[in-house]
Amino acid sequence: MEGQLPLNRVSAPLHKANAVLRARSRTHFVKDFAGPLSIKSVTEGSVDWKCEGRERLVDRDSFLVLNAGEPYSMAIDSRTPVSTLCVFFQDGFVESVQASMVRHELAPECQPLPFLGGLHSRDDRILPRMHAIAERGSSDRLWLDEP
Repeated sequence: MEGQLPLNRVSAPLHKANAVLRARSRTHFVKDFAGPLSIKSVTEGSVDWKCEGRERLVDRDSFLVLNAGEPYSMAIDSRTPVSTLCVFFQDGFVESVQASMVRHELAPECQPLPFLGGLHSRDDRILPRMHAIAERGSSDRLWLDEP
């Protein structure tokens, strides 16, 4: 499985590892979950995510970035299956990468970073990569980066 994250069970601790969650369902609900920094995308259908008191409709042409600890709810209630792909980042992972790029050190001290959260329309960097991960993925629902 070269080039793929190892597979793990759905109950894996999201804050402690990088994970990719692929799901396909007609119904699924999440209420007030404060997860890690994540990117939410939809490869088939659309999903309403609610964060910061606003509903954000995510479809194949958009993606949602949620900051660590930002509570969200989401609802799928559809006659046809909806497919999602979400990337969850281990606490401190992205900050560590950013710090090492800026300071050119292997293990620099990291400061929490605020990311440009919210709904983003189609772009040439993030969304094509999310779709490529979804198309290449295995039939298992969660990939988890483990040591």
